[in-house]
Amino acid sequence: CQEFWDTNRGNKRFYESYLYPENLQEVLPYGKLQHSGLDILANKCKKINVNYFITTYHRRPWMEYWIKAGLYRLATEVTRIYGMWGNPKYIRTDCKKLTENLRLNGNRLHRLREIDGGLDALEWLQYEEKRELSGKKIKISRESLEFLSAKRVDTEDCQKILNELGSVNRMVNYMKKQKTSPNSVAQIWADYLKMAQNEGLDVTDDIVRLPKDLKARHDELVERINARRDAERVKKEAEKYERLDKKIVKHLPEAKRYFWENKDYMIIPAGRCEELINEGKTLHHCVGASTRYMEKMAAGESWILFLRKKKELEKPYYTIEISMEDDKILQWYSEYDRKPDEKQIKKLLDAFKKSIRQKPERIQIAV
Repeated sequence: CQEFWDTNRGNKRFYESYLYPENLQEVLPYGKLQHSGLDILANKCKKINVNYFITTYHRRPWMEYWIKAGLYRLATEVTRIYGMWGNPKYIRTDCKKLTENLRLNGNRLHRLREIDGGLDALEWLQYEEKRELSGKKIKISRESLEFLSAKRVDTEDCQKILNELGSVNRMVNYMKKQKTSPNSVAQIWADYLKMAQNEGLDVTDDIVRLPKDLKARHDELVERINARRDAERVKKEAEKYERLDKKIVKHLPEAKRYFWENKDYMIIPAGRCEELINEGKTLHHCVGASTRYMEKMAAGESWILFLRKKKELEKPYYTIEISMEDDKILQWYSEYDRKPDEKQIKKLLDAFKKSIRQKPERIQIAV
């Protein structure tokens, strides 16, 4: 089958790999690569996408200077991340001098070389230099620089955090204490600080900007904001909900046949718009996000049912939509539109359907 692999170009793949160094001095001149630094990467046992390097080197001559300066990781990351197209936006491709090419002074270039930093380390050192030039001098420790580089933390994701905190090292120390990945922490933290500021909290206070449990405080603010918005929506649309409730209550005698229980669970038909709003808010799904399901109940098309555990009757568990025309269960979801204990709940719903009493005569309501 060798012909299949030789003739079908779609089957050829190039990955980062080690390059055998012994005969490089003999073969590199054939591609005018004898000064490229590819032999240095091979002798240093650095993985690189050799194909991308060979095909792009003459468009990236500054790669030679990176490699010969000991910036191996920077060179290998460019070939891996940018492949055959484009270059990092934060370097000057028209300069041979490294300090100009990388937009760093000599001291920071030395620090980048010391840790064999990649593109993320370069961005953070450039950030430090920009701050210094603007008169807001900061110092990123080697430990912080290595952490940010190893975890691939982007400067742009941290702008909101740094605007409030002012210290990269304090940011890194806080990230290390969190349970989730630094990139997730950066996103959650920035979102939290923005919400806290909008809520009028003092984000210059360490108690506010450096909470012990970031995720919990973030979620608390989300709930607080959503609760206020829901309250504002209910108040704004009070007349609409009242009108729908009057229609819904006329169908309640018909919906009562959906009440069901066994020794562990209970299914309760909804009775008012507010119940759907609270259900959707608690389980983080869409049943109360609009008047869609309320209007279907008001028209007698379908009904919303609440499945609860008897030992926690006040705690929403599953929300069910059932057709009032043929008693077909249209959908059933728990928190975040998930289905915990799905097989068990499906059996329970099968038993519930079998128990539904004969449908009474439909109630006609004049609209």
